[in-house]
Amino acid sequence: MFKPLTLVAVGLSLALSGAALAKEKIDFMFRRRWTAS
Repeated sequence: MFKPLTLVAVGLSLALSGAALAKEKIDFMFRRRWTAS
């Protein structure tokens, strides 16, 4: 069974990696938009 702290740590790391991926995707989209125009 998972301990509550382990579950919280896993959730936090998942949220952080998800936020990093979203930021990269957003930066990439903005760069493409600016270079295209």
